[in-house]
Amino acid sequence: MPRLNHLNLEGVKIQSPIFLDVLPGLCPNLQTLNLKKASLALPDPEKRGKINPLYSLVNLVIQGTDTSGQIEKIFSLAPNVVRLNIISQDKVTPEVLIKISQLSRLEELEMKSVLEATDMVMCSIIENCPKLRIINCEHLEKLTDETLFACAKFGRLQKEVLNFKNCKNITDEGVKALSSLPNIASLLVGTDVEPNSISGASIIPLLRATTNSLIYLNIDNSRITGEIWKVLGETGVTKLSMKWCNQVDESEVVEARKKYSEKNILW
Repeated sequence: MPRLNHLNLEGVKIQSPIFLDVLPGLCPNLQTLNLKKASLALPDPEKRGKINPLYSLVNLVIQGTDTSGQIEKIFSLAPNVVRLNIISQDKVTPEVLIKISQLSRLEELEMKSVLEATDMVMCSIIENCPKLRIINCEHLEKLTDETLFACAKFGRLQKEVLNFKNCKNITDEGVKALSSLPNIASLLVGTDVEPNSISGASIIPLLRATTNSLIYLNIDNSRITGEIWKVLGETGVTKLSMKWCNQVDESEVVEARKKYSEKNILW
């Protein structure tokens, strides 16, 4: 019998809890589970006396899963998750999302279009998941600068990627606080449609503070001006996205491209 360690249950509806009793025989060391648009009948963790087949999970994908109760059970049954992808959830409450902070081994979090992802949720995760190094949080409309302040406060975290793209309530104050984190490799704070309030007041200090680490910067639709060129060439940035930054003069762009062409910056 095959010993599966990767299980893709996308779109699968399993109504019987017996499935979890069978799963250990099929997947005694299950590493990856995809529950995108799936539904599983899960027992209460405290009532489960047999082997827990989700205990060994490292990679977990949850998208469009039915209820808060189901997701809460998944978090309780899978305490060793390292990479969590949770997308497009409009029924999950903050009280359940905050359970993510109990995943002490969590290193990578992708949370996109999750309606009830609040500052309270994110601050708890950042504080209680000391190994967290990649935060991909896009289209979280309830996030504010408080989440970025938490990133800065718990500087012990080796945050390599901070993606807050299309989190429209983030301002210069939050971005400025990230200047205390010298290990950021990628930072995304731009927006796709609506202009945001990010400006050189926060981006310039951040560029100077992350000279030896920052590689990718996304500030689409920001209020940045040509002053960014004064420091850009002194950094390690090789990929810059600043679409729809209409306060930058075209002549400044041309001059900067000539001056910094040897750095292979992608425009």
